[in-house]
Amino acid sequence: MEFFYLALKPWVHYIPVAQDLKETRTLIEFAKSNDQVAKDIAKRGRDFIWNHLQMEDISCYWKKLLKEYSKLIKYKVVRNKDLHQVLP
Repeated sequence: MEFFYLALKPWVHYIPVAQDLKETRTLIEFAKSNDQVAKDIAKRGRDFIWNHLQMEDISCYWKKLLKEYSKLIKYKVVRNKDLHQVLP
């Protein structure tokens, strides 16, 4: 689960699909029969991502997450010299 999922609302930002996929065919038919509704949902989902998931927001989330996680580590972390930093 991604950190922003709780902010997304079903039928506002996406069409919800059950894990068992039982109603998928019905949902596809709904989207085909309600083209404008499906387009509006897709646009709101895209707009949400565009407005709320800037790289600086994602970096801030990961920085906070890793800082909190580092407080739980009970061993000394040793950097692997073969790894390289990747910057956005």
